[in-house]
Amino acid sequence: MLSGDDAQQYVLVKGGTRLSRADFLATVKARIQAAPERRAAFIYIHGYSNSFDDAARRTAQMAVDLDIGALPVFYSWPSKGTLAGYEYDQNSVEWTQAHLQAFLADFAEHSSATDIYIIAHSMGNRPMTLALASLLERRPDLLPLFKQVVLAAPDINADVFRDQIAPRFASLRLPATLYASANDKAIRASYNFADWDRIGDIRGPVVGIPGMELVDASAVIMNFMGHDYFASNRVLLTDIATMIKTGQRARNRGGLKGIPSGAPQYWAFP
Repeated sequence: MLSGDDAQQYVLVKGGTRLSRADFLATVKARIQAAPERRAAFIYIHGYSNSFDDAARRTAQMAVDLDIGALPVFYSWPSKGTLAGYEYDQNSVEWTQAHLQAFLADFAEHSSATDIYIIAHSMGNRPMTLALASLLERRPDLLPLFKQVVLAAPDINADVFRDQIAPRFASLRLPATLYASANDKAIRASYNFADWDRIGDIRGPVVGIPGMELVDASAVIMNFMGHDYFASNRVLLTDIATMIKTGQRARNRGGLKGIPSGAPQYWAFP
């Protein structure tokens, strides 16, 4: 929640109210139905080492910076909230998958939103991709509600993603965009921990992903860790906002260039 002069520079968490499932969904429905233009919401799923408050602040910041006219919502899974908690967080995202799937089903069925956008970051992409694919395979009637899915710096085993996750998204024809970078130090650390390539790390030869748009964000200016570029760089925020507002795919969005890769081409910021 923004407050006073601090709101000009900072996003502050001033407090919170615990709601039952029914009250939460009723509140969301009322907010969406009161929207002046369209019944839209975006759902943010945070990554590793992020607390509930971290996720709240990031969601509020993106709501302001994206300015897409969609109700901001976030799903918080029980991260340890520390850099030393990587293994704990890996177990948490595995545990939370079923709960996230139930949440997405509830939201799709009862929020009254006709346009739902999902933005997942880092390790949060693990439960998101599996939960969403499982839900829509079981409930294809909900598929038209999910207009865009953004996978930002996904910390997922690259082979598992290409062999087991991306084909499910392609089969569903779910509009999805994956942002990756060669300058993401957090993703490199994940590679060192797991000793396996991560799909969010775009170093080395790049191959497009069938059924999904891959965007190389290596050229954009990043902070030291280079992991939150999706929400801290104006170029990325503009690209995501344009995608959501217009529904345009990468070839039609200004600022991206197509890169042939021998498979489906991928895209890059110049």
